[in-house]
Amino acid sequence: MALYKVAVHMMEFGQTFLPRALDYLEQAIRIYGPREYQRPQYARCLYRQSLVLDALQNHKAAQKSLEAAINIYSEIIPGPPVDPKLIRESDFDSIVAYDVR
Repeated sequence: MALYKVAVHMMEFGQTFLPRALDYLEQAIRIYGPREYQRPQYARCLYRQSLVLDALQNHKAAQKSLEAAINIYSEIIPGPPVDPKLIRESDFDSIVAYDVR
């Protein structure tokens, strides 16, 4: 959780801090990834990672992270296919336990 929060703050500081934000998100992804019970946090980190990668002009990697995040989101919240252009961070926040937000 702390790595994600620090990454969010780094993103708020602007373009100069995006590589550092990406480092924090990658660390969080490594921690959350293998744990089934932490899939919501993993999906949220992947979504944020897609935003950072997109801002760093790495659009192909950003799309890959976004697709992975949406796939996990769709497993947790079944329903019609999720439009990548319409999904927001609040959607991922809604699947994360309150004490982790």
